[in-house]
Amino acid sequence: MPYLKVTFVQSDLAWEDPGANRTRSDDLLFVADWPAARAAHWTTLLRARAIESQAYGLGGNRVGRDGNAHAYTGDSLVLDPPGQVVFHADGREAAQTVVLDHAVLEDYRRTFPAWRDADALNLTIPPEGACLK
Repeated sequence: MPYLKVTFVQSDLAWEDPGANRTRSDDLLFVADWPAARAAHWTTLLRARAIESQAYGLGGNRVGRDGNAHAYTGDSLVLDPPGQVVFHADGREAAQTVVLDHAVLEDYRRTFPAWRDADALNLTIPPEGACLK
């Protein structure tokens, strides 16, 4: 059985560009601190990252309250490449073993090869004082 290639994304889920998935990772692992007030944003963005990356999306989010009385619902998730829920902690602490099938991932990428349309994003920032025409 082949091993899955995991990328740990240590940045803001909302602004990262793992969608490019230039490393062709099989899994994207997000460890997060999204408060209850933005729980829908957390789950939506994690689902979007799995879909656009054509990878399993693994998201662990904080649960409980912090020292400032902010609530965190957790909502830790495992999503398959099309964005379907494999596991959802649903607002509770959880430890769960989930088997991710590499064959399912390969089949999905073969039947929907969106990654072939990816290109490098290059931004050119003009020197200070230059005008854009």
